[in-house]
Amino acid sequence: MRPETKRIARFGLLTAMMLILGLLDRAIPLGSLLGGALPGVKLGLANTVLIYAVYWMTPESALLLLAAKILLSGFIFGSLSAILYSLAGGALSLAVMLLLRGKKQSPGRIILTSVGGAMAHNLGQVLAASLILRTPGLLAVYLPPLLGIGAGVGALTGTVAWRVMKALKPGEFEKNGGAK
Repeated sequence: MRPETKRIARFGLLTAMMLILGLLDRAIPLGSLLGGALPGVKLGLANTVLIYAVYWMTPESALLLLAAKILLSGFIFGSLSAILYSLAGGALSLAVMLLLRGKKQSPGRIILTSVGGAMAHNLGQVLAASLILRTPGLLAVYLPPLLGIGAGVGALTGTVAWRVMKALKPGEFEKNGGAK
């Protein structure tokens, strides 16, 4: 199989994985488990796939994967406003993860990258919401608990991503048309 064909197939599989994990995220009532005080809170399971992309694909491919996930899940499960908030959070999250990833793929580095990305995602979404809704109070009331939750779920998804990446063979990925 040609490298370009493999790259397209891998991209399709990763996009599908992100959509499925996003659907699972919606099925877990994390906001309800937290007493309903923070609506919309999710584990961010699809971010395990994005972390994989951040480390093993080009930044452009990771951005394209993120955009595909946001647009497809927004049209399938959400709304235009959900797409806007996800784009704001996702763009900031990806930028932070790319800055934090470093060269070494150690467990600590991958988890740090995930935590930074999760917290940046929350920041981007709350900033977008406060601008769109003209409610700057969201930054003072809603953002602090979301940053704490983001740190916790970021550590969880980072740990999962690290374990998955450890189980995969990065040399095979690079040899078969991956980035870097």
